[in-house]
Amino acid sequence: MAQHEDAKKSRAKIEELDRMLREEKSRTERMLVDLEIRTEQLSLVTGIIKKLISGMQLDELLNVFGKYVKTLCPYDRVDVSIFNSDTDHFDIPFVLEGGKVSRNVEYPRPYKSTVIHRVFEENKPLLRTDIRKDFQYDTDKLFVRRGYTTEMIFPLAIGDQVVGTFDIACYEPGRLTRRHMEILEELMPAFSLAVYFFLNQYRWEQKKS
Repeated sequence: MAQHEDAKKSRAKIEELDRMLREEKSRTERMLVDLEIRTEQLSLVTGIIKKLISGMQLDELLNVFGKYVKTLCPYDRVDVSIFNSDTDHFDIPFVLEGGKVSRNVEYPRPYKSTVIHRVFEENKPLLRTDIRKDFQYDTDKLFVRRGYTTEMIFPLAIGDQVVGTFDIACYEPGRLTRRHMEILEELMPAFSLAVYFFLNQYRWEQKKS
């Protein structure tokens, strides 16, 4: 009887040890994946800085950044909106769709009554998993009419100063997740800095001319 109990306890300890080892292996694998992502992010940031120094334009920057984002997050369209204080509108200078960057294909959007206004004001990212069930803004019906149902929007900010937004959209509802938002949120400071740098350089050149 005693031997049976000892064997039972021994099996229980082995099973517990096996469970702990599996958990540790899973945790290590997650850490390695996170490390790989962070290494890629650092490489991206370094690349962006080098390209900016070499005179890369904003449309080229969006193309490089957008293609990298595609490796982390599914999307059918991304665009950058820039707040124009002279007109009190958001300009949409470039749209990346179908692997191509297009210029000036969107009309400026009014400062208020749009979802980008909310993200701009709150300086917080926003995920909308199915816009069809949540019409809140003047531009929602147009967005859905074009076939988009899901969007994720990030503020482009340097500290408290927001200069615009980065908008990701998908045709398929629910395709974007909070996990995607968490991953991309870590990239936004570098991209925001690049956009801020470009805008300042552009405005300085405009004043010179």
